[in-house]
Amino acid sequence: MMTKVSIIIPVYNAVKSLPYLLADLQKQTYQNAEFIMVNDGSTDESAQVIADFIKKQTTSSNSYILIDQADEGVSAARNNGLSHAGGEYMMFADSDDRFAPNFVEEYVKAIEQNQTDIEIFSLSKVNDLDTLNEIGRVDYTDLAKQGILSGSDYFKYLAADQIYAYPHSYIFKRTLWQGRQFDPKVSYQEDRLAFSLIVANTPGIKIHVNQESYYYYYIHDDSATRKLPAAKLEETIIVDQRIIRAALKSGNIDVSEAVLNQLITSTYWQMLVLSVQQDDQKQFNLAKRGFLHYVGQTEFNTADMAKKRKLQAALLRLNLDFVVKSKIRH
Repeated sequence: MMTKVSIIIPVYNAVKSLPYLLADLQKQTYQNAEFIMVNDGSTDESAQVIADFIKKQTTSSNSYILIDQADEGVSAARNNGLSHAGGEYMMFADSDDRFAPNFVEEYVKAIEQNQTDIEIFSLSKVNDLDTLNEIGRVDYTDLAKQGILSGSDYFKYLAADQIYAYPHSYIFKRTLWQGRQFDPKVSYQEDRLAFSLIVANTPGIKIHVNQESYYYYYIHDDSATRKLPAAKLEETIIVDQRIIRAALKSGNIDVSEAVLNQLITSTYWQMLVLSVQQDDQKQFNLAKRGFLHYVGQTEFNTADMAKKRKLQAALLRLNLDFVVKSKIRH
């Protein structure tokens, strides 16, 4: 029988969180899945812990696969997993997160019942792997009411920060990944780029968003987003520009450049906020110039966001930087 779904899990020095991950894998209610764990050059005992776990899985109807590679990064690890995947559907998870026992089952059920190409789910942000204490949430309750989304809808909501590219929230038809992969040269927002290119280049794509959450995204002191330097967002600007070019070149996406520019305007504002939090005046000046350049070329999805961005731009144009910094700090 063909494997129904492949779940790709990059692993890097995850020995502390692996007991949670492996326990959650064992508890999965879905019974026709393969869990592909790609050890990305770990220097701890991660690979051995996984290998020992796999040896004990003699009665499970799911399969567990360990792939070793040199330390090449998360994109290369996911690509390696994709190349070995045999499932009809593709999912992703991270080795330092947790998920509910029906995580896989509900994702597969949704994509089959709705006959879509992609299903997207809400997720919970937690700060404790034992208690799963929720400190935030990516909540798609409102979008879940919209029914089936087109590729144009996806780009409209993505540009307005109403849809996000957390890979753990997605399940894809395997066919969408044929000839496609994550760009290993991109180290931040590589998932947003990969997913956007898939949507832009798939005619008639059908996407559905769900309000339910079955994934616990662990926020901790070592999280990449916590330690992200403002300068790293410069790479995101390049990603945003690639996404916009792809959408505009595609004959499948009917969204204006002004609407898509929300991506870049938002990224420059994030850069500006981080530069204040990290007391980096050079990055603040760079972000300020970029924000002011794009905000006038941007059409916002909501009147509230348009009003907010216009006020921010007015303060910056008047060189009232101290007011902007004060609002960010408080």
